[in-house]
Amino acid sequence: MSLYGGKPDGVFTRQVEEALRAYQQSRGIQGEELGVYGQLTRARLESETHEP
Repeated sequence: MSLYGGKPDGVFTRQVEEALRAYQQSRGIQGEELGVYGQLTRARLESETHEP
């Protein structure tokens, strides 16, 4: 699943917010405002992320 095509630069732009919203919706994350990187979103993302 590709949600963000920009270069990782540590800046929370509108494009990053839109990708985050799409991720939250695709995973059914509830209990946090869409587009906000909160504890539930972070935990879910980290559970799907593997160190290189």
